[in-house]
Amino acid sequence: MAVSVLFALHFTLMQVTLPLLARDTLHWGPEQLATRSVVVGVCDILVQGFLLSHLIQWWGERHVAQGALGAGVAGLLGLTVLHLYPVQALLYAALLLFSLGEGVLNAVLDALISNATPAEAQGKVQGGVQAFGSLAGIAGPLMGGELYSRLGQTVTFGTGAALVLTALGVLNGTPADAAGEEVSPAA
Repeated sequence: MAVSVLFALHFTLMQVTLPLLARDTLHWGPEQLATRSVVVGVCDILVQGFLLSHLIQWWGERHVAQGALGAGVAGLLGLTVLHLYPVQALLYAALLLFSLGEGVLNAVLDALISNATPAEAQGKVQGGVQAFGSLAGIAGPLMGGELYSRLGQTVTFGTGAALVLTALGVLNGTPADAAGEEVSPAA
């Protein structure tokens, strides 16, 4: 649940600040921002529709979630340094990494939470995850707007990367059986 909240918090933080970053560093307007949205949407469709089942089959949900968080961190770090290298290719590469990670994580995280929850507690846990995600959806834009306006893009996107890195640390520190995976008797 903590991984879900940390990721939702940074995701909503980014929804508000990414258009500001693109405007301030690359002087993008509505047309270019619309293209960005299409790129993110296409990545989600490709990842969730075609790639995700193969990734889970090859590596398992937990490792796929770890890779997704790693891709999210890499994408956010790219956005953190965009003002130093204000080129569209860096923005698109960062967005691609982030979008791949986001598309994978959203699907896999629900499965990990569900698998780690006893059948009689499914509704409570999933409801709790949704409630905390909604709270993060309120706090993220407020936090992102304040960080961006007061401290700039580096701190804002660096904070997002720190949140996702913290989520990765939480996931890595969670025993496999608590993260919804079967553990062999030898483990």
